[in-house]
Amino acid sequence: MVKALPRSWHQDRSGDGNLELGNHISSLRPETVNTMNTEANHSRQVRQSPAFVPLPGSERGTEPGPSATPGLRAPAPDDQEIEINIYLRRRQPVPERLLPGGPPYGGPETGHGADPADIELVTRTLTRIYDFPAGTDGNGSVIAIIELGGGYGMADLQAYFPSLGILVPKVTSIGVDGAKNVPGADPQGADGEVLLDIEVAGALAPKAEIKVYFASNTDAGFIDAVAKAAHDSPTPAAISISWGQAEDQWTEQARTQMDEAFIDATLLGATVTAAAGDNGSADNVPDGKNHADFPASSPHAQACGGTSLLADPHSGRVASETVWNDSTHSATGGAVSDAFDVPAWQGHLSVATGTAPATALAGRGVPDVAAVADPRTGYKVRIDGSDMVIGGTSAVAPLWAALLARLSGASGHGSGLLQPALYASAPAGTTGAGFRDIVTGNNGTYLATAGWDACTGLGVPVGTALAGRIRGPVPAITAPGPDAP
Repeated sequence: MVKALPRSWHQDRSGDGNLELGNHISSLRPETVNTMNTEANHSRQVRQSPAFVPLPGSERGTEPGPSATPGLRAPAPDDQEIEINIYLRRRQPVPERLLPGGPPYGGPETGHGADPADIELVTRTLTRIYDFPAGTDGNGSVIAIIELGGGYGMADLQAYFPSLGILVPKVTSIGVDGAKNVPGADPQGADGEVLLDIEVAGALAPKAEIKVYFASNTDAGFIDAVAKAAHDSPTPAAISISWGQAEDQWTEQARTQMDEAFIDATLLGATVTAAAGDNGSADNVPDGKNHADFPASSPHAQACGGTSLLADPHSGRVASETVWNDSTHSATGGAVSDAFDVPAWQGHLSVATGTAPATALAGRGVPDVAAVADPRTGYKVRIDGSDMVIGGTSAVAPLWAALLARLSGASGHGSGLLQPALYASAPAGTTGAGFRDIVTGNNGTYLATAGWDACTGLGVPVGTALAGRIRGPVPAITAPGPDAP
């Protein structure tokens, strides 16, 4: 059974020479703009300012829109129901009226005027914007990445990292339950997710070792991959997950087993970073209700939401950073869980929706943290020989994994479950230590507010300050092995 969907958006490819100006919506083919349902939002006038260039960010979840032709995609290897694309999997467009939130289509976006050299500066700029601690690079740490399809070829990595002035990191593929690294020459499919995850993590933590765990896209495959990564030696600093779907589309048993695998990981010192979804507060469920995405809604995963970012790529000065919301099909996930109770560390929080007064959380609030994810200003990556720009919360999970790997490499230990420490420094309505609060925008139903909210969580990282929240070695705890009853 198909269980999870990749969480990132493809925006542009360079076959026609437009990649270097990949931030230009006007350079996209018209059908791409229409199927992505990309439109102007509240920050349009800032975006048109020549003084600032939008910077890349990401997650993983869809490429073409509902009208895309299935025949254009590479066939699934064993089961034609294995779909990489959220829209193709549904086969029918979801009526906008049934999905809470997201502005109506407002026409094509004006080009941003980004210079090719500016786009090349993105990864170094992001480390400045998010204040990744100087003198850290992930050396001595491991980043585990979970993938449920696709693959990577070394040729892409050998071209991509040197183009950024970075040595190719050590990348190892590990098969789980018979799955393996199978690059399919399909940039619009799962290869895009795999290479996005590797390239974001490797660019931002260049000395960390990256282990990619390939599993089948089933409940059992997904859970086994997480368990194998958690119990590998050495224990990874972070386990990055960019796959998921609405939590009520999982069985209770599968959610429980995955959560238990996360508990093991945190006890061993690994932090699980999980993308919060790319379809706003509805999470692509056409019932008019709000839905949290799983596995991000597990209280033992650090749920990663998304922003839209405008900044000077040379200085790193931020012009604006707001909630990512281009439409109901291009917006950060975030909601209140129906499956998990409010964790103790979120017990003091409330959530704001529309004009109604904020109310106390009735379940686990998602996300916990955020970073840039808008696909219109997505990450430049190399996939199956082509340069592309991708966006979504999928890049946020490996971005946070890279930051944690850098902190782990410097401290000599992993962080495990970070939320108790992070939320302890953030009383309701205040900005927590180690974060820059995002207070503008919405993801459909939920509003950005001062302090934690169900759009961008506690905010985006201030890495140097965040390092001060992670003190002392993780206690030695023996967790049961992956085969334990």
